Amino acid sequence: MSDTVYKIALAGLLHDVGKFMQRAEVPLSVEAKNMEGTICPVYQGRYSHKHVLWTSEFFDQLANHPHLGVTFDDDSIAKMASYHHFPASDSKLQAIIQLADCLSSGSDRTKDEECHNDREWYKKARMHPIFDYLHLETKMNETATFRYELDPLDNDVENGFPTHIDKLSPKEGQKIVSAYADLWDDFKGELEGVATPDVAGFTVALLSLLEKYTWCIPSSTMDRPDISLFDHAKTTAAIAAALYCYHENKQDLSKASLSTEDGTAKFRLLVGDLSGIQNYIFNIKNVGVGGTAKRLRSRSFYLSMLAEAASHKLLHAFKLPMTNLVIASGGKFYLLLPNTDNSEEIIATVEREISGWLIGKLNGEIAINIASEAFSCREMLNFNKVLKKTGDTLQQQKERAFASCLTNSDGWREDVFVLDRNFTDDEHLCPSCRKFPGTHKQEEGVILCSHCADDVRLGRELANGVGVQFYCIRIDDSKKHYQLFGDYSFSVARSKVDYSRDAYLVQQFNDWEFGQTFVALRPRPFANYIPRFEADTCRYCQSANCGEKDNAEVGNPKFFTCLAEASRGRKALGIFKADVDNLGLIFINGFRSEKEKCISRITTLSRLLESFFTGRLDYLLRSEFPDVYTVYAGGDDLLMLGPWEKVLQFSQRVRDEFSQFTCGNPAFTLSAGVAMAKPRLPIYAAIGFADALLDEAKQHSAIGSMEPKDQLATMGDIIKWDDYEKLHNEAEKLAGWLEERKMSSGFVRQLHDSAEQFRAFKKTGETKNLRFVPMLAYAISRNLPARETELIAWAADLTNLTSPNLRNLMYMANYAIQTNRS
Repeated sequence: MSDTVYKIALAGLLHDVGKFMQRAEVPLSVEAKNMEGTICPVYQGRYSHKHVLWTSEFFDQLANHPHLGVTFDDDSIAKMASYHHFPASDSKLQAIIQLADCLSSGSDRTKDEECHNDREWYKKARMHPIFDYLHLETKMNETATFRYELDPLDNDVENGFPTHIDKLSPKEGQKIVSAYADLWDDFKGELEGVATPDVAGFTVALLSLLEKYTWCIPSSTMDRPDISLFDHAKTTAAIAAALYCYHENKQDLSKASLSTEDGTAKFRLLVGDLSGIQNYIFNIKNVGVGGTAKRLRSRSFYLSMLAEAASHKLLHAFKLPMTNLVIASGGKFYLLLPNTDNSEEIIATVEREISGWLIGKLNGEIAINIASEAFSCREMLNFNKVLKKTGDTLQQQKERAFASCLTNSDGWREDVFVLDRNFTDDEHLCPSCRKFPGTHKQEEGVILCSHCADDVRLGRELANGVGVQFYCIRIDDSKKHYQLFGDYSFSVARSKVDYSRDAYLVQQFNDWEFGQTFVALRPRPFANYIPRFEADTCRYCQSANCGEKDNAEVGNPKFFTCLAEASRGRKALGIFKADVDNLGLIFINGFRSEKEKCISRITTLSRLLESFFTGRLDYLLRSEFPDVYTVYAGGDDLLMLGPWEKVLQFSQRVRDEFSQFTCGNPAFTLSAGVAMAKPRLPIYAAIGFADALLDEAKQHSAIGSMEPKDQLATMGDIIKWDDYEKLHNEAEKLAGWLEERKMSSGFVRQLHDSAEQFRAFKKTGETKNLRFVPMLAYAISRNLPARETELIAWAADLTNLTSPNLRNLMYMANYAIQTNRS
């Protein structure tokens, strides 16, 4: 990869580092002060954008750094970064950084922060959460009342939650210089500990450090400070690298037109994701090896790594740094590429290679879908439209999966449809997946195929893994590495001392501590939690018939039967499936004006959502819901399972935290389904139940509501989240009366029948369904003891058709029945 590309990327990442230093009031040297007339533009008769003086100071302080050290080259990293507001007339690379800065922010960057009425406002303004400003038609926050504190990213994502303006300290409008200074000292200290020898690895580590410390810093305090310095720096680096590669390919850099109004399609946005995921993950059988619980997560993780490696391979093919992976969320990735003469050919070649490998190794059960669209500098200013156009192309591409491998100019390639598999006979067929020959003998004597054997091994390694390492060199070590397409592979590290310098990327799970870093370290939030045994016995399971109790060992993942045994009442699993409502519409139409639709705002939004659905939820499981199991979580959706009652509690907690995380904005809502299932039911069937309930929550409205979505479907009912806590308390009250034998189970079943008839009435309007009212009144008088005045009053209220409890009586009755089943 060209050293120039990395120089440009590093200049883009650090072009605004001076803002960080300036707000921290880092003293300027005499040399830096004397640069004012050289690198600061003039605005309204005075020197402006003085943060570039601190950018210059930064490089002076790191004059001997192996990757950032100052040279006298006009196109050095230091000069490209420091001159980005006043590039030399003969330096196209400096002009590229200037243009990338403008395209990233969606503005011409003419006005300086010191143009504010309060000349020192830039030392007072905190970053605003982007969630406070987005809308969905009429759903929005009327005023922006939340801010982010100046805190580095933490492992539990606690710092990622916004703070109400009334709770800020120091108060809004007061200087926060001391907080900036503390943040700067910590950033510089960790930067000095990065000892990655190659520039590619250093770029990755710097990118990670910037995310840790500048995610909460506004890139600009002019107008609306809702773009983080990190997201602005990253997208500036990505745009600059792509621009340089475009003009280098055209061999016209010396005469290149570099303007935000340029209509030439110099960029290409690529989107990729995998299809067939659900069938692949869930279509396994428990044959006494590894356990379904362990292998579900293995398969989910494996596919996530497959998508990650695919994005890396494309970047490597274009000789671009990791900065150009602009969005990675929920297994889908977006790359910002140069629209070179051979860009489509490069993409097609990579797609064919990966698709061919997927057919040969995974029977084509998983497909890689890749689509791209070319666009100009002018179009980048409305990046959401580029995003939508690329997404639409991807949907079309999904209908033609594997077309590059299965067809040629003459039509179908029939030879590719027949796979070379030597099964010999049924006895040699893998008993778990029944798709590949069994070749790997396990401790229990079962012979699995290589894929299922890898599932078992990966599940064991993930139980104690601290990170994942990616390689693009041939490593024939099947005991430590998981081979992917070409020379790509990954391995799981059990401790930080295991990190390999041969890896081009090391993703550290939910841990933002760097220490002395010799590898390309990229911490990532990852939903990695799984319940494990704390002893050699299951403390819940007392059944002599449990066939898995002998497999309980300290540190091993708990079996589904063990999780079900931890349930209150009925021993069943709860399966929780949820996603964000209308998120695609928010990305495309949620901004209030055209100038807001820049690439850095969109990447800010995507990154924040990913951190919530991975890092934050993982923390909640570890700290508060230790018996709830992660199947997958990321992007905007999740699938969890565990003891059914704990899963219900967890679902409410997720919704409440999501609302806090998104500033209580009514545009951001969550729909979910929670199903109950026997632990030995095939997992794909159990998840199918939760899928169906999620569809109900999205498509049908709760009784008394005019709109679907923003609700939970469970226990035969649909409940608005705002009603859930009060409703659940009523259900607990009913369950308590049943447990204390103040009412019979027969009476609760009558409540269930009443709920069904009331629902039929609300659906059809037929008054014959109101027969439950006199029948319920009669049952109350006959079955409830006169001394139970509270209970009688509660039940009598249900004969009132306007009763709030009557709307969700189905949930309450089912909940009481399930909690009282032995």
